[in-house]
Amino acid sequence: LQEPYLLFHMRRRFVNPRIGLTKAGPYDADLHRSDNIYIGLIVESSIANNAKKFIQYLEKGHTYYKGFKSTFKVNSLIFSNEHVKTVDSTSSNILQHMEDAYLELAEKLPDKSTIIVIANDEVIENNYTRVKALRFIYTKKTIRLQLIKRSTLEKALRDETTLNFTLFNVATAIYAKAGGTPWLLERQLIPAGI
Repeated sequence: LQEPYLLFHMRRRFVNPRIGLTKAGPYDADLHRSDNIYIGLIVESSIANNAKKFIQYLEKGHTYYKGFKSTFKVNSLIFSNEHVKTVDSTSSNILQHMEDAYLELAEKLPDKSTIIVIANDEVIENNYTRVKALRFIYTKKTIRLQLIKRSTLEKALRDETTLNFTLFNVATAIYAKAGGTPWLLERQLIPAGI
């Protein structure tokens, strides 16, 4: 099977989503030009500096990935130290600390923000359902959640190709969680009625 074409801004066609986003921008870019996308961060204290470095790359870009504002054609990606909460990775109550941090950040951030949680692989893998459920405990606003495993962060920061790939993936997820449509399939893969 041939790779399907995807539609991007101004109905430009590309097979590769990263190339389409870089050259054309997201499918619905005109709807989000004035959007400010807010990011919060919950991170284990032992990897906080690396996590902040990754978020800076997400915002400003790194080599092939040109940064969130440039790639997704939004007004800005807003991240500040006041939207960072660190949790102690050695604590037996790490999940409770994450929940408390989530609630505190959710109260500060505007509607349709995304909180990125970066934690040890075991914490995410062994408690995936509980960590993902954080987004349902705060109901005053829609605050999305993006999980990143520590091993993913570390691999990305060691290798440029992996870093660019990871930046595109995380940025695309954040854009979609904020209500954007990064791309559409040009046509259905399976004809209707089959």
